[in-house]
This record gives sequence, structure tokens and C-alpha cells, in this order.
Amino acid sequence: MLCDRVLKVLTNLGLPKSKCAQELGITHKTLSGYLKPEGQHNLWQYLPTILEWYPRLSRQWLYFGEGPMFIGMGVPLDQPVPPQAIMRAAEIMAA
Repeated sequence: MLCDRVLKVLTNLGLPKSKCAQELGITHKTLSGYLKPEGQHNLWQYLPTILEWYPRLSRQWLYFGEGPMFIGMGVPLDQPVPPQAIMRAAEIMAA
């Protein structure tokens, strides 16, 4: 579920829900509602922003739950992800 994937991103990256809500320009209570199955449809509009915050987060994983969560782990953020790492992620998604 989308709400579970967004929660997993926040947890893995150590981003408190309150800080995420503030950065998205919504209240903590609103975000908490969006992070439940019945409110998760409201999250779609925020996914591009989350991807901007975390360029190594896989779009395919965030939107569809396919492939690895992150691409290029272990590569310093100031360096591009090697093509081999991108190809590996694509192969995993295709499998």
C-alpha cells in the first residue's frame, strides 16, 4: 500500500512525521490521516516532492512497490549513481 511505503521512507530516513508534514505544508494530523489506508489517495500529489528530497529513492518502488527502495546505496551523494547500479535496479524491477 502507498501509505505503508511512505511510512517506510520516513522511518528508514529518520524523518519524523511532524517534520515531513511541516515541509509538505500540511498539519501533522492531516499527514497522519493520509498515512492510513482510507486517506492514502491524498498522498499521490506529494510523491514528486518526496522524490526531490531523496534522489536515491526509487520512483518505481515509491509509486508501485516494485524493485529496490533505494538506488545507488553506498555511493556518496555528491557522485552520480553508476550505470551498473541503475541497470541492476532495472533488472530487479523487471523480474
